Amino acid sequence: MSLTLPTRVAELRDKLGRLQALSSKQAEASELAGLRADLAAPAQSLGSLSARRRLLEQASVPVSSPDSLGRLRRKASTVRERFKADRTATTLKKGQGWRLMVDEAAVAIVDVDKALHDAWRDYRATLFSGEAPGKIRSVLAGTKENTDALEAYRVTHEKFMQHFQSLPTEPAAIERARALAAELVRIAERFDYNVNPDVKAFLAAVQAGGAPLAMLTDDVLVWLKDGNGMNGYRIRAVDTQ
Repeated sequence: MSLTLPTRVAELRDKLGRLQALSSKQAEASELAGLRADLAAPAQSLGSLSARRRLLEQASVPVSSPDSLGRLRRKASTVRERFKADRTATTLKKGQGWRLMVDEAAVAIVDVDKALHDAWRDYRATLFSGEAPGKIRSVLAGTKENTDALEAYRVTHEKFMQHFQSLPTEPAAIERARALAAELVRIAERFDYNVNPDVKAFLAAVQAGGAPLAMLTDDVLVWLKDGNGMNGYRIRAVDTQ
């Protein structure tokens, strides 16, 4: 027996309802995929930077946390809690929370990258604070020993400086930087300075890692002023305990 018209209409209505529900789920899935795409690149960048930060911190290289990173964490926490309560794309897009979080992520990436590079460059000074080869040449006695030592110093100093042009990606890179610094100190110990004893002692201490303020005698100050070297050094506090 054929179906009556009311039955056919009811079945068609149910079928249309199921199709509408499927369509809604597909639209929701599409919207969520778009939102995930918004975060794909920032999440990858921040993950890579976090790995670099852990590497530096494990090597006892202090790294500061930019304010933008804290703001991003707070915004992400707010968005996450709202989504946990109602897991829909509409919840994520409601208000300005999602847009502000994505914008803050872009700022945080730039700030974290700068903080890491600053920390790595600052660490360079703690490993070795000696002069550049060009500045040393003018105060060395003109002996073959000094010439040979200065050439070895120049080559090693160049490698050392290049090591800090980019962030390390593995512990071995940090160990290599430390080894180059130690080699520079050993080479610098071979220099014979053509200056008075106080200046010679001051320069030797600088090359070996740093000269205490007590070595900044009148003769040293005069030598620095005459050579326009007053701005070539900086004071750094050290832990004496």
